[in-house]
Amino acid sequence: MKAVPVVVTVLVLGLFTAMPLTASADALADFNAGRKALDEKRYDAAIGLFTRVIRSGELTGENLGKAHCNRGLAYERAEDDAKAYDDFRACAEYWPVDSFSFQKLVQIGLKLGRYDEARKNVGPFLDRAGDDASSIMFNVVTLARHDQMNGRWREADTLLQRYAQANPDAKPIELARARSNAALGLPAIAVGLVRKVDNLYAANLTRADRGFERVWNDPGFLAATDIPAMLARDLGDAERDTVADPNKLQKVVAQMEALRRVGRSDDAIALGERTLASDLARFTDRKAYEVWIRDEIARSAKFKGDFALAEGAYRRGIERLGDQDPTVVNIIINGAAFLAEDAGKYQEAIDLAQRAKRVGASAFGNMQADSAAFAAHWGAGRTADVSRVLAQLEKNIDDDPNATIEALFLVGRAEDAARIVATMLTNPQHVDSMILRLQRYTARRPAQGPAAKAVEAGWNALRRHPQVLAALAKVGRIIDVPASGFY
Repeated sequence: MKAVPVVVTVLVLGLFTAMPLTASADALADFNAGRKALDEKRYDAAIGLFTRVIRSGELTGENLGKAHCNRGLAYERAEDDAKAYDDFRACAEYWPVDSFSFQKLVQIGLKLGRYDEARKNVGPFLDRAGDDASSIMFNVVTLARHDQMNGRWREADTLLQRYAQANPDAKPIELARARSNAALGLPAIAVGLVRKVDNLYAANLTRADRGFERVWNDPGFLAATDIPAMLARDLGDAERDTVADPNKLQKVVAQMEALRRVGRSDDAIALGERTLASDLARFTDRKAYEVWIRDEIARSAKFKGDFALAEGAYRRGIERLGDQDPTVVNIIINGAAFLAEDAGKYQEAIDLAQRAKRVGASAFGNMQADSAAFAAHWGAGRTADVSRVLAQLEKNIDDDPNATIEALFLVGRAEDAARIVATMLTNPQHVDSMILRLQRYTARRPAQGPAAKAVEAGWNALRRHPQVLAALAKVGRIIDVPASGFY
């Protein structure tokens, strides 16, 4: 017996959206079951259900677009990006007024290396996105970087300006525009944009990034990227902000970081300890920032070379904060890394890394926890665990290439590490972070633990490796950078 058409509301993209579907009850049931399977991470089941809905022939227009969109999400989460891309393209065709499918065509297009297709979907997304333009900001930067690395400087700037119309004053966009204008021989515009970005990341990168070669000796550029002057100014700003907003723990953390960066680690530690000894209830953002003030005490102690104080700070912070909030995962991961790389306390590091993965929920956080666990397994001589975690790091290398590279140092695979670094220097998504990582950071405390020493030696060797130097010569150079400007 044929089912009677009905009108229902279903869960679409995680939101309750009124979607009247004049279709059979069977098609509607499949759609709802597909959404439920998607929410429950049963991706194969969701794909099957949405495929049946699409093939039923009962949906048209917007509703058919939504079915493709949901199946695209299932394919994406099942790590089948090619099929996901096809579904989002169908979604854009049948449901063209919505921005989500165009956002996905940009993001997945980049993952698939379809730069020209991804670029074509930026405009349609921005036309529909309203205030949500920031969701593809870094994708636009990557697209522009791809153009820049292929000598298409003006095309890159045109794309970046198109984005800037929707989201003015976005610093990553301004930094990318500065690179194009420097290469195009427009130093005034380039330096002006570098001044607008005005942060340590930009100062360190632009001094090493070959896109800025034509302004490296420009007096205005040198003034705009004067790291010691920038650090001193940041400290002054942080001190004024703490006085102006005494109920924000965030301001205290910023002041501690600024003190550490100018070499005043003792003052940073003293400020943190005084703050923790005071009435923390007065801080309206205590829940979000207590973890960072405790982590900053440990960082400052490590920076000045007092590893015993750093270890104690990590231990007290982790014990005090427990597992009360996912933000705690940050100090747990950092503590695990310290115990594995510097203190040589491997089992405790492994326990903390496992705890971090229970508390946290992000892919990047899990990668960082795996990295700390890897160093601990390596130090403890656990060969099977070393192989297991290294395989996981290599599988997810795009999430954090540095973690995989440093793991390869530890197992003696220096040539594989060099190959990865050289490849990353040709990748528009990773080239900037790799340029920064290759810089020599001066006035840093020597590594202490076996793992930290092996990692430090690995990076030093890479800076002399012919394959790395050949790739770097096309995009950057190696310079001496103050350790306080480390990113």
